[in-house]
Amino acid sequence: MDKGINQIINSYILSLRKENLQFKKVYLFGSYAKNKQSAYSDIDLAFIFDENKSIDYFDLQVQMLSLASYIDTRIEPHPMSSEDFTPENPLACEILNTGLEISL
Repeated sequence: MDKGINQIINSYILSLRKENLQFKKVYLFGSYAKNKQSAYSDIDLAFIFDENKSIDYFDLQVQMLSLASYIDTRIEPHPMSSEDFTPENPLACEILNTGLEISL
């Protein structure tokens, strides 16, 4: 992975941790994971959270997008519960097959 992208991802993860967002895994997926990015590509990141029925994932994504705008506007966060992150879910299947897990 490109060092610049790695630095952006790590800065973003740090900013989310400072906001007390507790996710257990992060994956880079999409064009950057496949090394097929263009000048207009976004940085797709999947954040896997422990199952918690009280989490509103839409509001969480809005919060994460807001924080991303301070780091890099190309960041596109995709929060998911661990319950939804299964091979039966088409997005999760794509992430599992082609994504890169980011060390936390």
